Amino acid sequence: MGFEILDVEDFLMNGAIFEAPFFEKIRQFDWQKYSGKRVLIRGCASKLIPPWAYMVFTAKLAHVASTVYFGSEHNRIPIFNRRIDL
Repeated sequence: MGFEILDVEDFLMNGAIFEAPFFEKIRQFDWQKYSGKRVLIRGCASKLIPPWAYMVFTAKLAHVASTVYFGSEHNRIPIFNRRIDL
């Protein structure tokens, strides 16, 4: 089963996260494209990403995605799974 990838690097400005531009990109981003999908938040080992940025991504995805993972395509950790109680 495949998954969609949210690449943290797409939210960087000059190789870093600056709050104002970051939150503007978050606001304008089309989160609905991940509706009902399995999503991997690709970690970024080469840049310093503040932990709160990953929390923002997860919070946004939790409203639309079925499952959210963190890490790489070959080494991922599940961090959110939508449970449907019948």
